[in-house]
Amino acid sequence: MAKTKKIISLLLSVIMIMSVFTIVPFGVSAAEAEITETGAESGTTGDCTWTLDDNGVLTISGNGKMENYFSYDEKPWETEIKKVVIENGVRSIGDSAFYGCTELTSVSIPDSVTSIGDFAFQNTSLKSVTIPASVTKIGDYAIGYVMGLTPQGSGYLPIRGFTIYGYEGSTAEKYAKDNKINFVKLTDKKDAASGVIITVPDDIKLSVIDITNKMPAGTIKAYVISLLKGGKTVQPENIVTVKIPCTNENAKAYRLESDGKMTDMKSKYKDGYIVFTTDHFSIYMLSEPKPAGVTVSGAITSYVDDSDVTVKLTGVDNNFTAETNGKADYSIEAVPAGEYTLTVSKANHVTREYTVTIADANVTQDVKVCPKGDVNGDGETDIMDCSVAQRYIRELTTLDAYQIACGDVSGEGDGELDIQDVSRILRHIRELAMLY
Repeated sequence: MAKTKKIISLLLSVIMIMSVFTIVPFGVSAAEAEITETGAESGTTGDCTWTLDDNGVLTISGNGKMENYFSYDEKPWETEIKKVVIENGVRSIGDSAFYGCTELTSVSIPDSVTSIGDFAFQNTSLKSVTIPASVTKIGDYAIGYVMGLTPQGSGYLPIRGFTIYGYEGSTAEKYAKDNKINFVKLTDKKDAASGVIITVPDDIKLSVIDITNKMPAGTIKAYVISLLKGGKTVQPENIVTVKIPCTNENAKAYRLESDGKMTDMKSKYKDGYIVFTTDHFSIYMLSEPKPAGVTVSGAITSYVDDSDVTVKLTGVDNNFTAETNGKADYSIEAVPAGEYTLTVSKANHVTREYTVTIADANVTQDVKVCPKGDVNGDGETDIMDCSVAQRYIRELTTLDAYQIACGDVSGEGDGELDIQDVSRILRHIRELAMLY
């Protein structure tokens, strides 16, 4: 580690300590507050990308190394993050990456990570961390330390009761011993019947119950997974890695919640297993990934004959376009969130447009198209339409844009409903000049 980096970090620490006269992790500085207020929700860090959601969960993804930061206020994400999820493919955790994130209580590190930088998790609220065997380098004061006052002045203080979970003979074990941090050895426990593997401390037992036959069609596998300690069911004290054997490389793992919703576990396929991490056990299932987005569907009303109606959905702010045909109803699946124009058309009918807003729930939008000349929208082109049109021309009633479009049949295409259109509708009724 460069001397300059240590000097900068030490100077920052001394300044903070002199300002508060306390032996606790740093509070939020003026620089941090500015970042918190204006911080982006996504960005890049070295070869990787990051996203921060509304619940304070920071996700690092990509293939490569994170950026190194030389002080706690350089990093681009907010310091008030509560959980860090590092996805498989990320190879390093940068220097000071989460330094000063005082609300951080949980982090998951995949086995693609090979190094953890200096001061990476210093001055956080972590009480424990699981380090995979793939990590071969852990930087100075990276884990299990806060900054404070010592009898010799300012310095790095070990966090009382901090625990590192890792494999025997690993870099994690050596770091723990060198820094006098509590170390708990992890073991891969395998369920003989299902082949499910979890990584837990030696004193934890694994229970797996296969409930695939009780789940909906399309479920590849489903298990009730639980941990036992001293004969009692317990939840893990830290992030746990789970491996479920599966031959379908496209399968994804989901957790079935108590309210019936399914949580995507962001799993990866590796060496014949679907792999993910969790800090809570219940029902887990494997299935084909659900298509992104929601379904837009509804009933179709049209007239004249029973030929198909074409329904087209076009994104206003994206390039999504989907088209379907139907007589009584329609359905368009996998529609991402956004604003859309729903266009409905049929031969001898007047094309109609609806505005549809898509969020995170399925949308029902019934549609109706009327024949040419059907001003009053009852499905017939008759004398009543002439009467309504004449009242509109004399300004005795109002019509909406679609009614006007239905009445605009004179061939001028001017978007106006006038006496020429009424005359054309009358000729259609008398079968002297048919509209359809």
